[in-house]
Amino acid sequence: MPVIGKKEQIMEAATKLILKKGYSHTSVEDITNEMKIAKGSFYTYFKSKNLLLQTIAEKKIDEMIERQDDILKNSFSFEETLKNIILVRLKFSHESMKRELVLISLIKNIEALSPEIREILKRIEQINIDFIKKLLIKFKNELKVEEKDLQKYSELISAIIREFKVVNFFLDKSNNENIFIQDFDIVIEKMNNEKLEEGINFIYGCILKILK
Repeated sequence: MPVIGKKEQIMEAATKLILKKGYSHTSVEDITNEMKIAKGSFYTYFKSKNLLLQTIAEKKIDEMIERQDDILKNSFSFEETLKNIILVRLKFSHESMKRELVLISLIKNIEALSPEIREILKRIEQINIDFIKKLLIKFKNELKVEEKDLQKYSELISAIIREFKVVNFFLDKSNNENIFIQDFDIVIEKMNNEKLEEGINFIYGCILKILK
């Protein structure tokens, strides 16, 4: 197992605490206490809690772009590529899922976020929309989509996938006060549920009916 540096350890500790306590209830002191380090060590790597969160979100963006680029390079049919896009948006490694949950926690506290972090959250959604638009442009001769409507279709498809993900993975449907699930293990269980494949195929079929 590779040894991770102090900066990555701080990010891991912050992620763990945000998932457990929420963004608003996680302080720099909580993070340093969790790691048993002085606050000065934290500020060596991150000038503020906001900068730490920006770094976590930027890591998510880098991961998204890498996976999207790989899909586009290996896209030979619209149907296959669409299925891969849905899978990329809905299936994650454990570490990626943790970052996804952190972003959900940030969205829950949108009013308390800095303008920089709000912009990053908007950028993540725009990256997803732009990626779908590239796909529609690449295969436009196979689709019943007019060029003037490409942006609207891209936004619609991205929203369909996003809302399916939120409702099926992250929405807490129990009778407690939480809007979103905070237990990482529960989300993993939902992600590995055999009904997920059924849901993926449902989304896939719906989008095909819209576009073809």
